[in-house]
Amino acid sequence: MFIDRNNTVYVADSGHRGVYKWFDSNFNSTNVIFHQFNGSTNTLFVSTTGDIYVTTGLLREHVQKWTAKTNTINISMHICGQCSSIFIDVNDIFYCSMRLNHQIFSTSINNNSTILTVVAGTGFLGSESNMLYMPGGIFVDTNFDLYVADSGNNRIQLFHPGDLNGKTIAGTSDSIILHQPTHVLLDEDGIIYIHHLTDPCIVRSGPKGYEPLLMCQKSFHLTNYAMAFDIDGNIYTAGNGPRTSILKYLLIKNTCGK
Repeated sequence: MFIDRNNTVYVADSGHRGVYKWFDSNFNSTNVIFHQFNGSTNTLFVSTTGDIYVTTGLLREHVQKWTAKTNTINISMHICGQCSSIFIDVNDIFYCSMRLNHQIFSTSINNNSTILTVVAGTGFLGSESNMLYMPGGIFVDTNFDLYVADSGNNRIQLFHPGDLNGKTIAGTSDSIILHQPTHVLLDEDGIIYIHHLTDPCIVRSGPKGYEPLLMCQKSFHLTNYAMAFDIDGNIYTAGNGPRTSILKYLLIKNTCGK
């Protein structure tokens, strides 16, 4: 799932090999469906130009690009593994979280490069500072710091640019206990939001440490795998259970002016 600055919501639909698109987060409006991707659509990311990058495949995955200007789809790159999450930073560097390879790779999206650079993980599961265990969601901020939901290790790892040794910022006894975190996000104020598989299923960082934010529906959050903000600060979650759902949690604004 991805939400752009116009509050347009994009969701990859693996069953129909396409992408659903809702304008201005209005789920009652007519949606546009792209059925031209080659293979089941797994993850997606929308660039600032409106181009959609989608991963397809299983053991060997393709990254396909739908170009907004020409309404065409082309294979952008090949990856020898499956991306559980993808991200494109402000310098157009593409990141892939390879869950089964226990690594995060990056490459440029501008030169059709097939060379992938390891930015986190050794390729072997483990809990050392330079290792990952079934990583999930990733986020790269404007300082190019990489945040990883290190699901198998029940922690969030922070990797500074060029440093293969990560720092655990959540998931320790003196921070907060996490259970298989699936997604990590930062807002414009640098506040960290984490989704994991225990209520409260979404927690966030605060001046006194991590605090509970949302109690999710128990029948839903156990298979929840994606989380995104819209421009108004509302939170959306998407699940891949027997009945796929998208939930929207409205931001309650302080009306007292404090």
